[in-house]
Amino acid sequence: MILLELPVLLGVIPLTVLLAVCLPVRYRLPVLTAGGLAALWLACGVRGLILTLCSVCAGWLCLRLQTPRSQNRRAALLWLAAGTAIQAVLLLLGRIFISAPSQRIPLLLCIMQAIGCIKARCSGRLAVQPLTAYLHYQCALPRLTGGPVFSFPQAAEIARKRRADVRLAGSGGLHFTAGLVQLSLLAAPLFSMHRQMTEARAAVSSFDTWLLLTVFYCAAYYAVRGAAELCRGIAALTGYRVPPQSDTPLLARTPREFCARWYRSAADWCKVILLRDGLPLDNTAYFARMLLCLCGIGLLLGRGWATGLLWGAFTALLLTAERMLRRRSVRPAAGVSRFLTGALMLLSCCFLQAQTLTDSFSAVAGLLGKNGILPSGRAVYAFRNHWLPLLAAVIGLFPLRPALRRLLQRKKLLARAAYGLIPLAEAALLLLCLTELIAGRLRGF
Repeated sequence: MILLELPVLLGVIPLTVLLAVCLPVRYRLPVLTAGGLAALWLACGVRGLILTLCSVCAGWLCLRLQTPRSQNRRAALLWLAAGTAIQAVLLLLGRIFISAPSQRIPLLLCIMQAIGCIKARCSGRLAVQPLTAYLHYQCALPRLTGGPVFSFPQAAEIARKRRADVRLAGSGGLHFTAGLVQLSLLAAPLFSMHRQMTEARAAVSSFDTWLLLTVFYCAAYYAVRGAAELCRGIAALTGYRVPPQSDTPLLARTPREFCARWYRSAADWCKVILLRDGLPLDNTAYFARMLLCLCGIGLLLGRGWATGLLWGAFTALLLTAERMLRRRSVRPAAGVSRFLTGALMLLSCCFLQAQTLTDSFSAVAGLLGKNGILPSGRAVYAFRNHWLPLLAAVIGLFPLRPALRRLLQRKKLLARAAYGLIPLAEAALLLLCLTELIAGRLRGF
C-alpha cells in the first residue's frame, strides 16, 4: 500500500502539507502535485511513475486534438475511441510492469479520470485545459493515492471553495488518524494473515475458506476506506473539502448499492461514463458495458490475469441480474436482500483473491464443504496470531458511529470529556500506528 511506505508517511506527506499551508496560495497546487509524484515514485518505483505520467500526457493530448461532437461528430468519436484505447493499453502495461495490485491504484484512478475528461470533451462539456492545470487535477497528493474520482469541473469547484479553517484542519487530523489506523492496524495485518494462509495452502476446509474470504474482504475494505480517509484528511489540512467515499457496504440491499457504498465516486463514474448516452439500454448492452469496465478493473487489481477477468464477469452478471429483477419489481425483504447481497459479494472475493482459476474454483468448492468443515492447523495458527485485528475489523463493518453520536448527545458530560481527550487519543493512535509500521518492516512484511 502506497501510503504505508515509511518514506512517504514520514517524509513526503508532512513536508507537502507543511509547504502547502505555509507557502502562498499560487504555489499550493504545484506543491501538492509534486508531493503526489514524489509519493508515487517512492512507493511504486520508476515504472509506476512513468506509466502514470504517460496516462496523464496521453489524456491531455487527446483533449488538445479532440473536437466537440457538435463541430465534427466523426472526428470527436474517433478521438474518443482512440483515447480510450490508449488508456486501455496503459492499463495492460500497468498489469505487466507493476507487481503489487495496491501499487496499480494511482494508475487506475488516472485512467478513469482521463477517460471521463475525453468523454466530456467529446460531448462539449469540457474546454481544453492547460497541461499544468490537467497535471494538478490528476496528480495532486490528496487524490492520486486513493482519493475520489471526479470530473474536472468538480475538481475546479473544490479548489474554488478552498479556505483556511481551524475547525476544518482539526477534522482533517481526525480523518488522517482514522485512515492511518485502518491502513496500519487493520488492513496491513489482515493482508499479512491472508498471505500466510494462501502461501501455506491452508484454505482447504469450509471453515478455512470462509475465514480466508472474510480476511480478504475486510483487508480490501479497510485498505480502500483507509486510503480515502487519509487522503481526505490531507485535503482538509490544506483547506479542501473532499466528500467521503465509503458508507457501510454491509447495509447494501442490492449489488449496485453495494458498489456505490463501497466507493461512491467510482460508482458514479461508471454510471456517467457507461450508462449516460441518452438512449435506453437493454440488458445485453448493459451487461456488455459493465463487463468491459469491471474486467478492466479486475485485470488491474486481481492477483491473477484470468481470475481478475472472472471476477469482472461475475460482478457484471450480478449487476445485470439485479437490474432485471428491479425492472420486474422483484424486491425481497430488506434482511433477505442484505444477506444475499453480502453473500454474493463475498463469493466474488473467491475470484479476486485467487492466483489461478484452479485456486478460485477450489475456494468455491471449499465454501460448499467439499473438503470438510473442521479448521486446519495452519488456519488456527493464523487466527490466533491475528484474531484481534480481525475482530476489530468485523465489528467496524457495522454502523457504530451513529450509535456513538447518539450516546454522546445524551450524555453531555461524556461528550465534553471525549472532545477534551481527542488530541491525546490522536497522538496515542499515531504513535501506535508508527510503532506497528516500523515493527512490521523489521519483521519483513
